[in-house]
Amino acid sequence: MRRLLLLASLVLLAAAAPACKPPTCPPPPVTPPAAETVASWVDPARPRVAVELDGRPRVAVLDTAYPRSAIELGRAVPDQDDAILTLGGASAGPLHWDLWVAPEGADLVAGADVLSQLPLVLDARARATRFLPAFLPGDGVAPLTLWSSGLCRGDDAQGGPEGPDLLLVNAELEGRPVTLAVDTGADITIVRTDTVSDLGSRPLLSGIVVESHFIGRNLLTATRARSLSIGGAISVAAPVLVTSLGGLERQGGLSEWYRDAPAQIDGLLGMSFLREFEVSLALGDGAGGRALGLTRFDTQDHWSRHFVGVGVATMPNDSPAGLRVASVFTPSPAAAAGLRVDDVILTVNGAPAASLPTPWGVPGTVVELRYQRGGSLLTAQVEIKDLLPDPAP
Repeated sequence: MRRLLLLASLVLLAAAAPACKPPTCPPPPVTPPAAETVASWVDPARPRVAVELDGRPRVAVLDTAYPRSAIELGRAVPDQDDAILTLGGASAGPLHWDLWVAPEGADLVAGADVLSQLPLVLDARARATRFLPAFLPGDGVAPLTLWSSGLCRGDDAQGGPEGPDLLLVNAELEGRPVTLAVDTGADITIVRTDTVSDLGSRPLLSGIVVESHFIGRNLLTATRARSLSIGGAISVAAPVLVTSLGGLERQGGLSEWYRDAPAQIDGLLGMSFLREFEVSLALGDGAGGRALGLTRFDTQDHWSRHFVGVGVATMPNDSPAGLRVASVFTPSPAAAAGLRVDDVILTVNGAPAASLPTPWGVPGTVVELRYQRGGSLLTAQVEIKDLLPDPAP
């Protein structure tokens, strides 16, 4: 009996004891530049800039929706967790690096753990990012909310901050309120499927290869939004990708990935919208009270319309020299001509495919593709088209 009473007492004490609070982890140290500096993009369409990691030259993707800065496995440096990242005159570190499969032409990603703390301005027309010495007063076009749990990854104080340090903004997609995370690493805005009305009656294009921290590597479907607006800043007929995968699978899906998630995150605001504006992430006090600045460029000839071509996504191929087909869009001329994934396009109208800018002509142009499939050489006549027309008003 005494043993039973003792056990009962221990159970009661355990029930009465307060739960241990998970440890908190501050963000990594970040120091803005002493004066405004400009970092030119090494990619004409994406914010990729030259940086240094402990004095070693690197190329970094500036990705405000990649929670933790990451480095290509083959480009790691000795004692990298103690290394200092220098970008645009600013410095960050030591950082808790993730490992990453880098896209062509990049070595690492400067993620939200760093960029959310820096006052910066992205200018797609000038193909440059400006790093400012301090945040500036201003209301912008809409408030920004910083989502960060303040906790440690795996509840281990040695594991560094959990993040995800996303900058969230309220927008309207064809008049419907949505909350989006600013994502400078995404070529195209991504939204949950249930945020887009009448999907079955508007033009769609499937087979779009996307790799994102929140949805992994997947094939998504594209359409065009009649309008996407933030405050008074509006983009018309901008492409969007729709998905029901990963952390965007449903309302509040990201709460299973990170703690203290906001009630609503509907997608990722990518460069297909941001490229039309000078984008300021330098308004506010650097913590609470942040704002998004969007100033529309008076000219828009610095970018080209997405999804004009024959309907393939490609990557460089060394042997044989050419472009390897990573995906075939449907519907498209390439799909109708029978091109397949892993075909290697060698020439376009007799010119080496790898050396040609895209698209390979204006809509209506017919080009001859010479390509290799296994040990066979094949040709196809395909027409260049606007593969994703605007939806009806």
